Amino acid sequence: MKSLLACPSPTPPASDRHAAILRRIRRGVTAALAVLFGGGLLNHWIGQYWRIGVDLQGEARCLPWLVWAVKVGAPATLARDSYVAVIPAGEFGMGVDAFIRNNPTPSFIIKQVAGLPGDAIVVIDNEARMGGQEYGALTLTTMGKVPVAPGGYDRVEIVPPGRVALAGTLPRAYDSRYWGTAGQNEVVGVAYPIF
Repeated sequence: MKSLLACPSPTPPASDRHAAILRRIRRGVTAALAVLFGGGLLNHWIGQYWRIGVDLQGEARCLPWLVWAVKVGAPATLARDSYVAVIPAGEFGMGVDAFIRNNPTPSFIIKQVAGLPGDAIVVIDNEARMGGQEYGALTLTTMGKVPVAPGGYDRVEIVPPGRVALAGTLPRAYDSRYWGTAGQNEVVGVAYPIF
């Protein structure tokens, strides 16, 4: 009686083994191309519409969050208290304009929408209100960080059509309380705080 274990397994002909190897190679190459091109296209698509922003200003930050997701593209409408990414075309001063002009890739400034057309920016005795909300003291004037003495920014300004008032919520924020309104055409995306 023959043992089943002693029976040799049939060996496929060499042509069948080569065909199986070629099928595995084709599947591997197809999978690799799918990952490379699919991942590349996904990355390209995501990169067209989303950016990650990191605020490295330390104590000079304007908003409490450090990392932001920015959906690129001008929003259809602007809502008060939403966060937007702006590439300013105006004269903000304090080195902001030079940094933006000299940077090979555009830098966003992320701010909170504080006032829409028709809203008032009121600065009296170094205290500010925008869009009916308190934004507190202009601390940069009392710290000597801007070239204007306390009270030098006092004014009542109505946000004109096509413009928006932008704010930071931290004490050292440099925003519309100092430099006035920004054009709605300068808003290039909507920002979402991550952490």
